[in-house]
Amino acid sequence: ESFYLSDYSNEKEMLRTSILYLMKRKYHNHKIYIHNFSGFDAVFLLTVLSDLSDKVRPVLRDGRYIDLRLDFSDKYKIYFRDSLLLLP
Repeated sequence: ESFYLSDYSNEKEMLRTSILYLMKRKYHNHKIYIHNFSGFDAVFLLTVLSDLSDKVRPVLRDGRYIDLRLDFSDKYKIYFRDSLLLLP
């Protein structure tokens, strides 16, 4: 699935729609890797995720997000991880 900013009124709406697309049973326990997630992108994603669910569990190391777990529908989870922090 593709999401283009030109199809939405702003970036937050596009991000919200893309996350809602992932909030399905078939994506339970999937890991989504975002390069340099802990840098700047985590702030945008955390804002949208907290609007969609009250069960957002971040894992921080040295003040940087290394993992962000989104629980939804009371039994499913999706993980957002920083691919840059996985590199040696």
